[in-house]
Amino acid sequence: MNGISVLSTNVNSYTKQQHKRDRSTNFSDIFNQKTKEKISEPSQEPAKFNYVSSSQNSLISLNFSDLQAYGYTVDKAGFMGADFNKAVGLPQDFKIHKSTLDEIVRYNNKTYLFAQDRSKAAFEKIDVADTTKHYYKLFKSIVRDEKDRYGEADLTNLPKGFSLDTNQKTFGKNANFLKDVSLISVTNVYKTFDQVSEAKSVRDELRGFGVSHEVYELNFSKEHLDTRASDEYTFNPDMSVYQADDTYSNAGVFVGFLKSFSPIASDSGETKLSAEASSYSKLMNEQSLADDVVPLSRLLKNEKMIKFILEELLKRNLLISKDGKSASEIVDSVLAHATKLQNETKSK
Repeated sequence: MNGISVLSTNVNSYTKQQHKRDRSTNFSDIFNQKTKEKISEPSQEPAKFNYVSSSQNSLISLNFSDLQAYGYTVDKAGFMGADFNKAVGLPQDFKIHKSTLDEIVRYNNKTYLFAQDRSKAAFEKIDVADTTKHYYKLFKSIVRDEKDRYGEADLTNLPKGFSLDTNQKTFGKNANFLKDVSLISVTNVYKTFDQVSEAKSVRDELRGFGVSHEVYELNFSKEHLDTRASDEYTFNPDMSVYQADDTYSNAGVFVGFLKSFSPIASDSGETKLSAEASSYSKLMNEQSLADDVVPLSRLLKNEKMIKFILEELLKRNLLISKDGKSASEIVDSVLAHATKLQNETKSK
């Protein structure tokens, strides 16, 4: 469940007791002192579409008439209609199956961390059109040239991973452990396995400085797309509806992206937690502390200042010098490695 590490957060490692035991200055502390930068958060888009959930005997019950679901038309084969595509910003020939949207709803209600009663839906509403819209934009930032059908060779040539900037606080803009996916931007695209390995190496080097560069692997192999997970805590769409003659449709490849980067409901549109889940998440947030890290993409925008800050961290013995190198030498090496990766993989 790759996406959960970014779009929802387990707060066990951020409790106040742990913070009191081991409080130290990190990169974010000094960075904020130096820049004093205040970033205003974009206003939330007005919501247009949602589903209604109701039932004591099941997690979700959708109100829809024949050939209609989530407020949109559905064809006889179960694919969402042109009105859904228009609302989401999908190509006219794009065919998302209703079962995929059902799975997004099921998955989110099952995996939201801060629901005390698992027999109840964690969300009062999930704006599936809004959530799909924002994930499709991320997908398009990674897979730029879409085909109508993808054979095995086409799948092999798709990117192998990516990195992103959430552009919001660790626990989300509303401190409810959800992320507004509309604010997330792809910073790097890794076309080869070697680039993924290099990105992981940079990630590991930067962690000690409080700099974030998470790497998310993508698996578009036919074997992975065809595999159904056995557990209920994994996003597990039916991919057979996107298959024909050993190929996948363009919509199937998009859903394959969601299999690698689990689609946590976007905290935007009309998506809304249940009153119980919202109350519990606020309680957990009040009892938690998180040091917001600085993403690599922002770090490299002011290399001179960043170098000074990283050297200060080393001089204060917050990081252990290796191989007898000076603070300046260590920082130069890390920045050179990070800059090389950024130049090779930066999302255009």
